[in-house]
Amino acid sequence: MKLMTSTFHSIGAAIVMSALVAGAATAAQMKAAGPQPGDCKRAYEAIIGPSAPVAQAMWVQMVASKYGNKWAQWVGAQNKSVTPVGGSQFQARAKPCFYQPVL
Repeated sequence: MKLMTSTFHSIGAAIVMSALVAGAATAAQMKAAGPQPGDCKRAYEAIIGPSAPVAQAMWVQMVASKYGNKWAQWVGAQNKSVTPVGGSQFQARAKPCFYQPVL
């Protein structure tokens, strides 16, 4: 009788462990499915334009052509700045972040 009880406990523990492993694998697959809002690229993207608004618009176009429209949202970018670089030129610089506006 004692042997049968410990066999049931072993089977129960194996079922629980397999469920935990399957749950962890599913969670890893869900995260790897694609970028989530707030995920950012590691590198900065920068571009120089003739005015601050034009430089910002050029940054958006450049990032959209590289990574897609959901990465090219200035409002969602990290550490963004538009600074003068001499004369009448401005540099728009930021880390692109995945951003999906709520509609």
